[in-house]
Amino acid sequence: MIDSAGSFAERCKDAAEQFLQTVVVIDNEAGFDGGFESANPKVAQRARIGLAPADIGGSVASVEPPTDKQGRFSTTSATGPVDRQAVTSKPPQEAVFSNGPSGAPTVAPIDPPDVPVSHRLDAKALTDAFGDRSVLCTVYKPEPGERMVERAAKIASHADIVVVDWYLEPGSSVMAKEIISDILQKDAERNGRPRLIAVYTAQSDMARLAGELRDYLETRELRFDNPGDGILSAPGVRIVFLQKAGGGMLASPGSLNEAELPTRLIGEFAELSAGILSMVALRSIAALREGSHHILSTFHPGLDAAFVLHRCLLPHPEDAESFAVGLIAAELGALLGANDIGRHADLEVMKKWVAAHLPRPEGFPFGTEVVSTENVRAWLELGSEADVGLSKKAVKKIQSHLGEALYGNAEAARNGCLELARISCLKREAHSRRSAAPGRPPMLSLGTIVRPLQNGRGEYPRGLGPDTFLLCIQPACDSVRIRGERPYPFQRLKRADDCFNVVVRLRDQTNATLQVSGFPHLTEMVTFRSVSAQEDFVLPREADGRFVFTDVEGNQFEWLADLNDFTAQWAMAQIGARVNTPGLDRFEWLRLKGKATD
Repeated sequence: MIDSAGSFAERCKDAAEQFLQTVVVIDNEAGFDGGFESANPKVAQRARIGLAPADIGGSVASVEPPTDKQGRFSTTSATGPVDRQAVTSKPPQEAVFSNGPSGAPTVAPIDPPDVPVSHRLDAKALTDAFGDRSVLCTVYKPEPGERMVERAAKIASHADIVVVDWYLEPGSSVMAKEIISDILQKDAERNGRPRLIAVYTAQSDMARLAGELRDYLETRELRFDNPGDGILSAPGVRIVFLQKAGGGMLASPGSLNEAELPTRLIGEFAELSAGILSMVALRSIAALREGSHHILSTFHPGLDAAFVLHRCLLPHPEDAESFAVGLIAAELGALLGANDIGRHADLEVMKKWVAAHLPRPEGFPFGTEVVSTENVRAWLELGSEADVGLSKKAVKKIQSHLGEALYGNAEAARNGCLELARISCLKREAHSRRSAAPGRPPMLSLGTIVRPLQNGRGEYPRGLGPDTFLLCIQPACDSVRIRGERPYPFQRLKRADDCFNVVVRLRDQTNATLQVSGFPHLTEMVTFRSVSAQEDFVLPREADGRFVFTDVEGNQFEWLADLNDFTAQWAMAQIGARVNTPGLDRFEWLRLKGKATD
């Protein structure tokens, strides 16, 4: 939890509110008339379900449904209403019988009535409340027999927040569970996204309902923030159970009416994205959304003839495609610069972060020592050379453990730093959320990092080994317009634990730390063939869940990542510097004086 009393939390909430634009609400009893049933109010009921946990979107444990004497049982279609033929032993309980996320049958017995609270949703009050916060709220009211799971998932894919009622069919939470499961599964297929789901229900005992959902989803990743609070969290996912205030009926302490819901959900989204870089990302996306129409007006149809002329005059017409992308990218970058997005990661924000995350009043502990708050603030403001009243040796020791102190343990510090290192030097990866877009395999070019694979005899090509990584140093202009075969130069990268400047993630989800040394003798030449006369460049094929390049000799190389453009140019500069280093016979005393340090 972030420190709700501190201004860092308020900054996160402000960023979330600026970012949020769309909310979808799924409730079969939504109405715009503002009226509620008072003569015979519906009753909140308790439901429970017990299934074996696994991963989100995984298969459901097999559950044998109850049968009658003829062996018949009642099922609920994923697209239709609940069939309530007699499947239970005695009233007032009924067994709602349906399919789980993997198609296996599940049973949800209904307990006796609980607290009388209306199930109705005042859609006008809710949409007005979100509208007052400049958030567009869409209300989907499913009807019996609709393909509500499929439709809800489509709507949710474009929503920042999803709100769903627990009972979308009389006395049954099956549809709500299937919708939530489908949303999470589709998010995973798209390499994940921050996802806030609120279950807004008339039921009581939010923690019990949250546990029921967690069991249904069969995942150990979803955990309670605090026992009894009805909030489930996992990396990038937050599911919050909230009780309806009841529209004039009896309401429990902590329940929310429609007008109060937006404020709570904005706060929950801030919890989901509470971080300095998250805040910068939210502000950046909000600025791009705000400026999107300006960008569209900049690139108006009146420029089409000039762009067509540009392509006609090029010796290689296909270069016009990357030219167009470059124009848009430059405009987007200028838009972010004009909005001064960097101020959301300035010194004051850093100080607020430190204040909100202090484990002790005196500072951040590591081992038996503590990095004082004053020292951290001094380094944030004045840099690593700031005078903090300690010897250089003591400062060096403390700074070497500073990551461990800020994270709380050494392993978390290393993992966090390696992840940021990958983000900073790679533009896409094979084995992370930043993977290649579906249907768009990576092209072999400057900055491509590959790893040799064993052949059928268990041998690696060219005498290379499993710890050999290759960096393509073919200039981008020489990686296209290939007619037939072309040799590609690669720089062998040294795998090292302590001295490295590039990080890639492997298929087993471990990190490989690599060093670009720039020595020309580490160059390997490998010849590849272009895809075709029309696609005159080198592409991999997808095999066994990975992209594989194959050279003209049949040797295979697994694609791991592409360096971003600046890092790739830096790597080339290291090689160029080595090549251009003059070999001089110098007076050794003078050479050593040039390397002297204090």
